[in-house]
Amino acid sequence: MDQPKLIPWKQYEKCYRFVKQKSEKNFEVACTLCPTSAANISCGYSSSANLRSHLMRKHAWNDEKFQTELNTGKRKRDNDTRTMPITQKVLHDAVDALIINEGLDFSIVDSIYFKRIAELGLADSMTVGCRQSLTKRMDDRFQEMLEKMKKQLLSVKYVATTADCWTKFRRSYLGMTLHWIDEDTTERKSAALALKRIKGRHTADVLAAAIFGIHVSFELLSKVRRCTTDSAANLMKAFRVYACEEDHMESRDEGPSSAVEELDIVDVDLLLTNEEGEEKDYRLPPHQRCASHILNLVASTDAQKVEAKKFNQARSCALEKLKTWWKLQSKSSVVADVIKDCIGVTLTVPVKTRWNSEYDSIAQICNIIDKSPEKLQAAINKAGLPKLDPQDICFLKEYVWVSQPVAYTLDILQRAKYMYMGFLLPAIYGLQRNLENRKLKDGKRLKYCLPLHENQIAALTTDRRFGIMMNETDLIVATCLLPQFKLDWDGVRQHEKREEIRCLILTEMEKIDVSRNNSDDQKASNVSRMSSNENELDEEADFFGIATQNCETTDEADESCLEEFNRFLRTPADMSIAACYGIINKKPFPRLKQLFLKYNTALPASASVERLFSLVGAVFRPGRANLSDTKLEQQSLLSANAELF
Repeated sequence: MDQPKLIPWKQYEKCYRFVKQKSEKNFEVACTLCPTSAANISCGYSSSANLRSHLMRKHAWNDEKFQTELNTGKRKRDNDTRTMPITQKVLHDAVDALIINEGLDFSIVDSIYFKRIAELGLADSMTVGCRQSLTKRMDDRFQEMLEKMKKQLLSVKYVATTADCWTKFRRSYLGMTLHWIDEDTTERKSAALALKRIKGRHTADVLAAAIFGIHVSFELLSKVRRCTTDSAANLMKAFRVYACEEDHMESRDEGPSSAVEELDIVDVDLLLTNEEGEEKDYRLPPHQRCASHILNLVASTDAQKVEAKKFNQARSCALEKLKTWWKLQSKSSVVADVIKDCIGVTLTVPVKTRWNSEYDSIAQICNIIDKSPEKLQAAINKAGLPKLDPQDICFLKEYVWVSQPVAYTLDILQRAKYMYMGFLLPAIYGLQRNLENRKLKDGKRLKYCLPLHENQIAALTTDRRFGIMMNETDLIVATCLLPQFKLDWDGVRQHEKREEIRCLILTEMEKIDVSRNNSDDQKASNVSRMSSNENELDEEADFFGIATQNCETTDEADESCLEEFNRFLRTPADMSIAACYGIINKKPFPRLKQLFLKYNTALPASASVERLFSLVGAVFRPGRANLSDTKLEQQSLLSANAELF
């Protein structure tokens, strides 16, 4: 691709000089106001925010300065029609990106109307091509993406995966996502790993073969810390039978290959077609049950076991009326129009398999009752909906009040970025603490939902839910390595294992070689984008029970393991993970950083693979049900990994 030599915003040419193009969407510039030794600045074609932010942060420019020097007070593009030179490759790249990211049918390139738009103003020798040429380019792009992914993974020491099964149009697939932590910025990196067809019964052996084959094909066996899945019986059995201990997984690590071309590619489809009598030698990584799925079970399945008659009667009465509302709105356009006209919005209809969607739907109705009761009453009367009596309203408000901490915890555990395994246990302890504070509502004892409140608290600590995890050493260590918690959080503040965990961390630190000089000033530019996320936990501090501390540092050049750990314990609790373990830290923690990467790379929830299935569903839609398994995987993974590879 021809590289543009100009900055897309003319007003910034006075302060910046174009250096190089990093990708189709990003380029680097050098600030003419900074010393020549200063690091380059990365910027995207879609926004000049980084350029403006640099001038404000490093050179103290304000709006008046921007107006005076650049004749602009806003971030706006230059109106000059200066674009990249249009070549055949540029045209193909643009067409491919549109089809991949919008989930379009490959046959669109044969449409005369599409060609008329795409080739508008181009030379006669340039064409969008045909479906066959597009298919060939997709094959090449997919292989190129796999090569880039494998090459990047060679330098990654620890990774984690998530896995789940998905069915649509009578075809079943195993989806897997890959996750690791950037060693310089501590930012979570994620990629879609595979989407493999599963034929026949989804037995534990079949799923174990598929997961094992995918791990082997990317040479991940010795790197995967944990694979996170839901609590489905077949997946649980697959890991119970074939999972290896973590130490055994690491013992097979003989170092990365020297080149991507030397990777041994395993045919996953061949593994899935093994004869039943053939000996199976599948090796799976340690298993992590999805915390979000467990919380859904606590809020739904366990709640169904509440035996209090008063609670069950109130719940049945109120929820049956709401189900009638949702059903009528979904089936009748007249009812839907009346609700929209009276209230201003349509009601959110819950998904049967997701408790948090039911909670959001009930919370929406309670919010309307509080803010616009007369509008809701008008909608009920005009649409002929079942009326809510005072008992129903009281129950719904209590239900939302009691369940809100569970929904909030789900949102925390399912977030895509800045989520580490060490957040799992503090989230559960924080949920316990917040549920305990919900015994009273508006200073009054709960009238209907007290049995639900007690049931949720009791269910959390059972072995079927989080009881075993709350005593798992690796999870406790993962939390203690986060600067927000260290050895001062609910799980170890009065815990008998506190001194044991301290000794374990020190023992692990002694095994790490820090003889190499890990400082690299040139990497400092990589962390400039983290400034907006450094206080990620500020609004969650009360939930986790984080208290601020004073920071003490030492200037000793060489530290023992104990000195490094004690210095870590003295860091303030509101210090971000990036500030603690990232390269922006002037006084790093070399041993603890390696332990942080080891214990916190895994994910507590498998929400990422659910997001992958949402993307696949947009591609594999009605009208494309005959799309081949190979092309479905190619288009879905290319779209999911477009920003990364």
